[in-house]
Amino acid sequence: MSEILWYTALILTLLVISIKLIFTHRLFRDFQQDRQNFLVLAASILFFFLAVSRALMLYFDFFLTEFNPDNYQDYILYWKLANLFTWIGYLSLILVMEKSIFKGKTYHLISILYVIFIIISLAVPDFTSAQNIAAIPTAVGIVLIPFSYLYLARHEHIRKKALIIFFGYIVFFIGYLFLAEFIMGGLISLANMEPIQMRYILHIISSILRLSGIFLLSYGYLYF
Repeated sequence: MSEILWYTALILTLLVISIKLIFTHRLFRDFQQDRQNFLVLAASILFFFLAVSRALMLYFDFFLTEFNPDNYQDYILYWKLANLFTWIGYLSLILVMEKSIFKGKTYHLISILYVIFIIISLAVPDFTSAQNIAAIPTAVGIVLIPFSYLYLARHEHIRKKALIIFFGYIVFFIGYLFLAEFIMGGLISLANMEPIQMRYILHIISSILRLSGIFLLSYGYLYF
C-alpha cells in the first residue's frame, strides 16, 4: 500500500509541475497578445516560479528527506532555496497588484514587508523557526492574491471572470496548505494510520486540489 501511495503521489506531483509550466506558457502567450495586461504576465511569472519550487521540493520530499521531518534540518539550505522561488513568484504578482489593482495606495508597503520577512526567514538557521517565519510571507501571498481579484469583482464588466479567478486561487491555495507542515502534522495526529502513508495521501489530495485550481484559473484568465 505504501509503495502504491508513494508512486501515486510522485506521479501527481510531476503532473502538477507539468501543468504549471503549460499554464505559464499559455499566460505568457496571452500577455504577448495584450502587452498592457501585466496581471497576466505576473501570473505567468508566479506559476513558473511555483513550478521550479515544486520541482525542487519534489526532490526534497521524495528523495532527500523521504518525508521524515527529522531530516529537514539537514537539508535546510535546499529547503530555503526551493521556497525562495515560491516567494519570488508571489512577490512578482503582489508588486503588480499593488500598482494595477490598488493604484499605488499601499505605497508598496506590502511588498516591502514581504521582502523583510523573506530575508529574516533565510537568515534563521533553525528549520522550525525559519518555517514559522516563512509562514508569514506565504500567508500574505495566499490571502492577498485571491482577495485582490475579489476586490476587482466590484466592476460589473469583469465580475464573472474575476470571481472565477478568485475561486481558482482559493482552491489552489487550499491544496497548497495541505503541504504545510503544521497542518500536515495536525492531520497526521488525528488519523488512525501510519504517518508516512498519511503524508502520501495528503500529497495526493494536495495535487488534486491544485490541479483543480489551475483549471479554474485557466478558464478565468482565458477571458480576463
